[in-house]
Amino acid sequence: MDKRIALIIAVIMGIVAILMMKNYVTSQKKQISKGLDLVPVIVATKNIQKGEVLSESNLASRDYPEQYVGSRAIRMTNFSLVLGQTIKNNLEQGKPVLWSDIELDRTEGLASVIQPGMRAVTVPVSPLTSISNMIRPGSLVDIFWTFNKAMIENDSPVASKDTEQIPDVKDVQAFREYLIRKYSKQTKSKQVTVLFKQNVRVLATDQNYLGETAPSGKNDTYSNITLLVSLLGAQEITHALNMGKFSFVLRNDMDVEKAVITPSSDESVFRSAINSAIALKEAEEEKK
Repeated sequence: MDKRIALIIAVIMGIVAILMMKNYVTSQKKQISKGLDLVPVIVATKNIQKGEVLSESNLASRDYPEQYVGSRAIRMTNFSLVLGQTIKNNLEQGKPVLWSDIELDRTEGLASVIQPGMRAVTVPVSPLTSISNMIRPGSLVDIFWTFNKAMIENDSPVASKDTEQIPDVKDVQAFREYLIRKYSKQTKSKQVTVLFKQNVRVLATDQNYLGETAPSGKNDTYSNITLLVSLLGAQEITHALNMGKFSFVLRNDMDVEKAVITPSSDESVFRSAINSAIALKEAEEEKK
Protein backbone atom coordinates (compact mmCIF):
# COMPACT_ATOMS: atom_id res chain seq x y z
CA MET A 1 0.00 0.00 0.00
CA ASP A 2 2.80 2.36 0.91
CA LYS A 3 4.54 1.60 -2.38
CA ARG A 4 1.39 2.38 -4.34
CA ILE A 5 0.96 5.69 -2.54
CA ALA A 6 4.61 6.53 -3.14
CA LEU A 7 4.17 5.69 -6.82
CA ILE A 8 1.08 7.90 -7.11
CA ILE A 9 2.89 10.76 -5.40
CA ALA A 10 5.86 10.31 -7.73
CA VAL A 11 3.56 10.43 -10.78
CA ILE A 12 1.84 13.56 -9.48
CA MET A 13 5.19 15.22 -8.78
CA GLY A 14 6.34 14.31 -12.29
CA ILE A 15 3.23 15.88 -13.83
CA VAL A 16 3.72 19.01 -11.72
CA ALA A 17 7.36 19.21 -12.82
CA ILE A 18 6.35 18.87 -16.48
CA LEU A 19 3.72 21.61 -16.13
CA MET A 20 6.19 23.89 -14.38
CA MET A 21 8.75 23.32 -17.12
CA LYS A 22 6.13 23.98 -19.79
CA ASN A 23 5.11 27.24 -18.12
CA TYR A 24 8.76 28.26 -17.82
CA VAL A 25 9.43 27.58 -21.50
CA THR A 26 6.28 29.48 -22.50
CA SER A 27 7.24 32.48 -20.36
CA GLN A 28 10.75 32.47 -21.84
CA LYS A 29 9.32 32.40 -25.37
CA LYS A 30 7.07 35.34 -24.54
CA GLN A 31 10.02 37.23 -23.08
CA ILE A 32 12.15 36.57 -26.15
CA SER A 33 9.37 37.51 -28.56
CA LYS A 34 8.39 40.60 -26.59
CA GLY A 35 8.50 43.54 -28.97
CA LEU A 36 8.88 41.18 -31.94
CA ASP A 37 5.22 41.17 -32.94
CA LEU A 38 5.04 40.71 -36.69
CA VAL A 39 3.32 43.30 -38.86
CA PRO A 40 2.71 43.05 -42.63
CA VAL A 41 4.64 45.73 -44.52
CA ILE A 42 5.07 46.46 -48.22
CA VAL A 43 8.31 45.14 -49.75
CA ALA A 44 9.84 45.19 -53.22
CA THR A 45 9.52 41.87 -55.06
CA LYS A 46 12.48 42.82 -57.28
CA ASN A 47 15.08 45.56 -57.59
CA ILE A 48 13.23 48.80 -58.32
CA GLN A 49 15.14 51.67 -59.87
CA LYS A 50 14.65 55.33 -59.10
CA GLY A 51 11.85 56.77 -61.24
CA GLU A 52 9.93 53.50 -61.62
CA VAL A 53 6.26 53.30 -60.72
CA LEU A 54 5.01 51.09 -57.91
CA SER A 55 2.47 48.45 -58.90
CA GLU A 56 1.12 45.08 -57.84
CA SER A 57 3.77 43.43 -60.01
CA ASN A 58 6.72 44.82 -58.06
CA LEU A 59 5.25 44.93 -54.54
CA ALA A 60 4.23 42.30 -52.02
CA SER A 61 3.50 41.83 -48.33
CA ARG A 62 5.98 40.46 -45.84
CA ASP A 63 5.84 40.14 -42.06
CA TYR A 64 8.52 42.05 -40.14
CA PRO A 65 9.11 42.52 -36.39
CA GLU A 66 7.35 45.75 -35.51
CA GLN A 67 10.25 47.12 -33.47
CA TYR A 68 12.58 46.91 -36.48
CA VAL A 69 10.40 48.63 -39.08
CA GLY A 70 9.14 51.60 -37.07
CA SER A 71 6.70 54.12 -38.52
CA ARG A 72 8.69 54.77 -41.73
CA ALA A 73 7.85 51.41 -43.30
CA ILE A 74 4.56 51.40 -45.19
CA ARG A 75 2.01 48.96 -43.79
CA MET A 76 -0.13 46.82 -46.09
CA THR A 77 -3.16 48.78 -44.91
CA ASN A 78 -1.78 51.65 -47.01
CA PHE A 79 -1.22 49.50 -50.11
CA SER A 80 -3.82 51.32 -52.22
CA LEU A 81 -2.20 54.66 -51.38
CA VAL A 82 1.19 53.76 -52.86
CA LEU A 83 0.03 52.10 -56.08
CA GLY A 84 0.94 54.30 -59.04
CA GLN A 85 3.43 56.36 -57.02
CA THR A 86 6.95 57.03 -58.29
CA ILE A 87 10.02 55.83 -56.39
CA LYS A 88 12.73 58.41 -55.72
CA ASN A 89 15.29 55.96 -54.28
CA ASN A 90 16.60 52.65 -55.60
CA LEU A 91 14.98 49.73 -53.79
CA GLU A 92 16.52 46.31 -53.27
CA GLN A 93 14.46 43.18 -53.63
CA GLY A 94 12.89 42.13 -50.34
CA LYS A 95 13.48 45.50 -48.65
CA PRO A 96 10.53 47.35 -47.03
CA VAL A 97 9.22 50.39 -48.89
CA LEU A 98 9.48 53.55 -46.77
CA TRP A 99 7.36 56.67 -46.97
CA SER A 100 10.57 58.57 -47.71
CA ASP A 101 11.04 56.40 -50.85
CA ILE A 102 7.90 57.74 -52.49
CA GLU A 103 7.99 60.85 -54.64
CA LEU A 104 4.59 62.43 -54.93
CA ASP A 105 3.58 64.23 -58.08
CA ARG A 106 4.45 67.81 -57.20
CA THR A 107 1.94 69.15 -59.72
CA GLU A 108 -0.88 67.26 -58.04
CA GLY A 109 0.46 67.32 -54.48
CA LEU A 110 -1.77 65.56 -51.99
CA ALA A 111 -4.34 64.72 -54.67
CA SER A 112 -1.98 62.07 -56.04
CA VAL A 113 -2.61 59.78 -53.03
CA ILE A 114 -6.40 60.15 -52.94
CA GLN A 115 -8.10 57.09 -54.37
CA PRO A 116 -11.06 57.43 -56.73
CA GLY A 117 -14.28 57.99 -54.80
CA MET A 118 -12.49 59.33 -51.74
CA ARG A 119 -11.98 62.88 -50.51
CA ALA A 120 -9.52 64.80 -48.34
CA VAL A 121 -11.04 67.01 -45.67
CA THR A 122 -9.13 69.25 -43.25
CA VAL A 123 -10.17 69.89 -39.66
CA PRO A 124 -8.58 72.08 -36.98
CA VAL A 125 -6.86 70.45 -34.01
CA SER A 126 -5.03 71.43 -30.86
CA PRO A 127 -2.38 69.57 -28.86
CA LEU A 128 -5.20 68.40 -26.56
CA THR A 129 -7.41 66.98 -29.33
CA SER A 130 -4.53 65.51 -31.36
CA ILE A 131 -2.71 63.59 -28.60
CA SER A 132 -0.07 66.28 -28.11
CA ASN A 133 0.52 66.50 -31.88
CA MET A 134 1.68 62.87 -31.98
CA ILE A 135 -0.67 62.02 -34.86
CA ARG A 136 1.37 61.72 -38.07
CA PRO A 137 0.58 61.37 -41.78
CA GLY A 138 -0.40 57.74 -42.28
CA SER A 139 -1.79 57.34 -38.76
CA LEU A 140 -5.11 55.60 -38.23
CA VAL A 141 -7.52 57.42 -35.89
CA ASP A 142 -11.00 57.34 -34.42
CA ILE A 143 -12.99 60.56 -34.15
CA PHE A 144 -15.10 61.52 -31.13
CA TRP A 145 -17.67 64.29 -31.55
CA THR A 146 -18.86 66.38 -28.60
CA PHE A 147 -21.92 68.57 -29.13
CA ASN A 148 -24.85 70.12 -27.26
CA LYS A 149 -27.88 67.86 -27.52
CA ALA A 150 -30.19 70.88 -27.14
CA MET A 151 -29.18 71.93 -30.67
CA ILE A 152 -31.08 68.99 -32.15
CA GLU A 153 -33.97 68.87 -29.70
CA ASN A 154 -37.28 70.52 -30.61
CA ASP A 155 -38.56 70.86 -27.07
CA SER A 156 -36.86 73.16 -24.59
CA PRO A 157 -36.57 72.14 -20.95
CA VAL A 158 -39.12 73.63 -18.58
CA ALA A 159 -37.94 74.48 -15.11
CA SER A 160 -39.95 72.83 -12.37
CA LYS A 161 -39.75 72.91 -8.63
CA ASP A 162 -38.02 69.88 -7.23
CA THR A 163 -40.27 68.36 -4.57
CA GLU A 164 -38.73 64.89 -4.61
CA GLN A 165 -38.07 63.50 -1.16
CA ILE A 166 -34.48 62.62 -0.37
CA PRO A 167 -34.18 58.86 0.24
CA ASP A 168 -32.35 57.37 3.18
CA VAL A 169 -28.61 57.28 2.50
CA LYS A 170 -28.58 53.71 3.79
CA ASP A 171 -30.57 52.72 0.70
CA VAL A 172 -27.52 52.92 -1.56
CA GLN A 173 -29.32 52.21 -4.84
CA ALA A 174 -32.18 54.68 -4.21
CA PHE A 175 -29.82 57.40 -2.99
CA ARG A 176 -27.53 56.90 -6.01
CA GLU A 177 -30.43 57.26 -8.46
CA TYR A 178 -31.66 60.32 -6.58
CA LEU A 179 -28.29 62.04 -6.91
CA ILE A 180 -28.20 61.32 -10.64
CA ARG A 181 -31.72 62.67 -11.19
CA LYS A 182 -30.97 65.71 -9.04
CA TYR A 183 -27.80 66.51 -10.98
CA SER A 184 -29.51 65.99 -14.34
CA LYS A 185 -32.27 68.44 -13.44
CA GLN A 186 -29.91 71.12 -12.15
CA THR A 187 -27.30 71.09 -14.88
CA LYS A 188 -27.84 73.41 -17.84
CA SER A 189 -25.40 71.46 -19.95
CA LYS A 190 -26.56 68.82 -22.42
CA GLN A 191 -23.17 67.83 -23.73
CA VAL A 192 -22.99 64.46 -25.45
CA THR A 193 -19.92 62.68 -26.84
CA VAL A 194 -20.30 60.01 -29.51
CA LEU A 195 -17.92 57.81 -31.48
CA PHE A 196 -18.34 59.59 -34.82
CA LYS A 197 -15.92 57.87 -37.22
CA GLN A 198 -13.55 54.89 -36.98
CA ASN A 199 -10.46 53.73 -38.88
CA VAL A 200 -9.87 57.09 -40.55
CA ARG A 201 -6.55 57.54 -42.34
CA VAL A 202 -4.61 60.77 -41.75
CA LEU A 203 -3.18 62.13 -45.00
CA ALA A 204 -1.46 65.26 -43.73
CA THR A 205 -0.64 67.41 -40.73
CA ASP A 206 -0.70 71.02 -41.89
CA GLN A 207 1.22 70.79 -45.20
CA ASN A 208 3.33 67.76 -44.31
CA TYR A 209 1.70 64.87 -46.14
CA LEU A 210 2.20 61.20 -46.89
CA GLY A 211 5.49 60.38 -48.54
CA GLU A 212 6.97 63.81 -47.89
CA THR A 213 10.13 64.03 -45.83
CA ALA A 214 9.91 66.76 -43.23
CA PRO A 215 12.78 69.27 -43.37
CA SER A 216 15.43 68.82 -40.72
CA GLY A 217 14.61 70.78 -37.59
CA LYS A 218 11.04 71.39 -38.65
CA ASN A 219 8.65 71.99 -35.75
CA ASP A 220 6.43 68.96 -35.21
CA THR A 221 3.50 71.03 -33.97
CA TYR A 222 0.54 71.68 -36.24
CA SER A 223 -2.97 73.13 -36.09
CA ASN A 224 -4.76 71.14 -38.81
CA ILE A 225 -4.97 67.55 -39.99
CA THR A 226 -6.28 66.26 -43.30
CA LEU A 227 -8.32 63.05 -43.35
CA LEU A 228 -9.10 60.53 -46.09
CA VAL A 229 -12.86 59.90 -46.12
CA SER A 230 -15.73 59.22 -48.48
CA LEU A 231 -17.70 62.07 -50.03
CA LEU A 232 -20.51 61.50 -47.52
CA GLY A 233 -17.97 61.37 -44.71
CA ALA A 234 -16.55 64.73 -45.78
CA GLN A 235 -20.05 66.22 -45.76
CA GLU A 236 -20.83 64.83 -42.30
CA ILE A 237 -17.53 66.03 -40.86
CA THR A 238 -17.99 69.52 -42.31
CA HIS A 239 -21.48 69.83 -40.85
CA ALA A 240 -20.64 68.29 -37.47
CA LEU A 241 -17.67 70.63 -37.09
CA ASN A 242 -20.07 73.59 -37.06
CA MET A 243 -22.16 72.00 -34.31
CA GLY A 244 -19.45 70.85 -31.91
CA LYS A 245 -15.83 69.80 -31.61
CA PHE A 246 -13.75 66.77 -32.52
CA SER A 247 -11.21 64.81 -30.50
CA PHE A 248 -8.94 62.25 -32.12
CA VAL A 249 -7.64 59.01 -30.62
CA LEU A 250 -4.75 57.10 -32.15
CA ARG A 251 -5.13 53.39 -32.88
CA ASN A 252 -2.79 50.60 -33.93
CA ASP A 253 -2.54 50.08 -37.68
CA MET A 254 -3.24 46.38 -37.19
CA ASP A 255 -6.39 47.01 -35.18
CA VAL A 256 -9.10 47.69 -37.75
CA GLU A 257 -12.02 46.09 -35.92
CA LYS A 258 -14.87 48.54 -35.41
CA ALA A 259 -16.34 48.98 -31.94
CA VAL A 260 -19.86 49.79 -30.80
CA ILE A 261 -20.15 51.92 -27.66
CA THR A 262 -22.93 54.00 -26.15
CA PRO A 263 -22.64 57.82 -26.16
CA SER A 264 -21.35 59.57 -23.05
CA SER A 265 -23.44 62.33 -21.48
CA ASP A 266 -23.37 64.45 -18.35
CA GLU A 267 -25.66 61.91 -16.69
CA SER A 268 -23.62 58.85 -17.70
CA VAL A 269 -20.34 60.43 -16.56
CA PHE A 270 -21.90 61.54 -13.28
CA ARG A 271 -23.41 58.06 -12.82
CA SER A 272 -19.98 56.50 -13.34
CA ALA A 273 -18.41 58.89 -10.82
CA ILE A 274 -21.08 58.11 -8.21
CA ASN A 275 -20.76 54.36 -8.76
CA SER A 276 -16.98 54.60 -8.33
CA ALA A 277 -17.32 56.68 -5.16
CA ILE A 278 -19.89 54.31 -3.64
CA ALA A 279 -17.82 51.24 -4.58
CA LEU A 280 -14.79 52.81 -2.90
CA LYS A 281 -16.82 53.60 0.21
CA GLU A 282 -18.21 50.05 0.34
CA ALA A 283 -14.69 48.62 -0.01
CA GLU A 284 -13.50 50.78 2.90
CA GLU A 285 -16.44 49.64 5.05
CA GLU A 286 -15.64 45.97 4.34
CA LYS A 287 -12.08 46.47 5.58
CA LYS A 288 -13.31 47.72 8.97
